[in-house]
Amino acid sequence: MASKILLILVFFTISGFAGYFLGSKTEEKKVSIAKKETIIQQDKKTPINTQMLIALPPIQAKKESKEALESKKSYLIELLSDPNNMQTYNKTLRIFKDAKNKEFLALWVTLGNGLFGPSQYGELLQGSLQKINENPDDTLDSIRRNISSLDKADDTLRGNLNNLVNELEVDKSQKIDFFGNELNRPIALDENGGLAEGSVSMIHSIYLLKQNVTDVEEIKPYLMDSLDKNPNNKERMALRYRYLEYFPSLANEI
Repeated sequence: MASKILLILVFFTISGFAGYFLGSKTEEKKVSIAKKETIIQQDKKTPINTQMLIALPPIQAKKESKEALESKKSYLIELLSDPNNMQTYNKTLRIFKDAKNKEFLALWVTLGNGLFGPSQYGELLQGSLQKINENPDDTLDSIRRNISSLDKADDTLRGNLNNLVNELEVDKSQKIDFFGNELNRPIALDENGGLAEGSVSMIHSIYLLKQNVTDVEEIKPYLMDSLDKNPNNKERMALRYRYLEYFPSLANEI
């Protein structure tokens, strides 16, 4: 279990690190933050369903003790007492409300906001993933249907969803299709020519695409569609540069 959790944390670190280098605060970003603060105040009124913990599969024993459950409950309450975590949890729950294991989906994604934690952290991370993988195709379908509801201020959340898709027990071809389509959107550049807020998660999508692909030819259509969605030469060149970093063999084809 430890190695599995460590691998997941590596992916969380990659998406979080990419999100760290965003552009300077614009007036539009300030408005977005104000909207988020309003949402947080609303989310604080939403009760935490700690009963979901009973449904989590035990990690190290056939049946968990009452003390172990109480420990997880306390950690969950502490986790969601952070306004940012509460916002992530409730927003994910609302957007993916049609998923069968929506509460575990929201919990797993929220745990991605932090990189480390006590033993309860790893148990919740692994346990919620096991519940999600009881219906992996349903989860993937829900993410596909609803991810367009995210806006550019949700780039970190989008990155965490990328991580989740990578951990789903579905065929690699489905993951490749998901990550490929994640590239199929217009990007924004900052004043230095780097990917601006709302576009940074695309680097993460490229990375995960490379992790799953066996034949680069099968992803060429996704890359070409992405370039078509960005007709401006500056954006196209920025994308092409990043694609060739991961797929240099396509230098003469895209």
